[in-house]
Amino acid sequence: MLCRKLSVAAAFAVMAAVLMSVLIGVTASADTVYSAVLLDLDDCIPDDREAELTEYMQKTAELIECNIGVVITADLKGKTDVQYSEGFLNDNFGRGSSSAVLMLLNTHDRPEYANYIDQISLDGRGHDYYNRYADKIFDSVYDGLDTSGFEEAVIAYCRALVRYAGSTGGYSVNETNGSFAMYIVALAIGLIMSLIITNIVSSKYKKKVPVSAANYLDVSRTTVTKRNDIFVREYTRSYSTSSSSGGSGGRGGHSSHGGSHRSGGHSSHGGRHR
Repeated sequence: MLCRKLSVAAAFAVMAAVLMSVLIGVTASADTVYSAVLLDLDDCIPDDREAELTEYMQKTAELIECNIGVVITADLKGKTDVQYSEGFLNDNFGRGSSSAVLMLLNTHDRPEYANYIDQISLDGRGHDYYNRYADKIFDSVYDGLDTSGFEEAVIAYCRALVRYAGSTGGYSVNETNGSFAMYIVALAIGLIMSLIITNIVSSKYKKKVPVSAANYLDVSRTTVTKRNDIFVREYTRSYSTSSSSGGSGGRGGHSSHGGSHRSGGHSSHGGRHR
């Protein structure tokens, strides 16, 4: 009976541990919000289209589970193209975030930017997904730019991110470390709960020392008598007279027969001159 109750308690404890893991996982997933930032500092996109483009970028970010940023500028503010692009990523999404940022430098033939080029900066999951496909993403962006301008370039950028998002076959080890650690913590809490529940149940069924039969005997009133019974054995002898005419008999015998029996890092990729 005790074993059965302990088994039931352990089963409920395990269920509680699994449920807690799921709840923590769902909470962690719900708390993860991916955002999109579009910053047109050179008025290359009509104002009435920026909100729609930002919404399109936001849906793409949620789909690929990665922050998306696009910045169009004609002034690097004294920074190199790499510094500007990576600074935009860090300022808007934070270091170590899952992000992919496209910086388009609209130089207007400014000589001070003659050797500077467009950049794609990647971090976290963005690096895991797109590091090897940066050149192809630039091809898509420039095809859109050449066809319809900056607005189409942003759309082409988002489409390219969706196209290559699953190319790595899943998330990197670096990106899953946080979730994995949370699940480990949840399981540890569940195991502690199971031990507590099991101890509570077992404490209600404490083992008791068996009571000896000697506790029920009064030595002063108990007498053990030893008796010996002697039996007289009687032997009867019989005699037979042999006959000369008798034959020999056979003797029967007794016989027994036995049977057989799992990164991503931070990188920037330059485009080509336009």
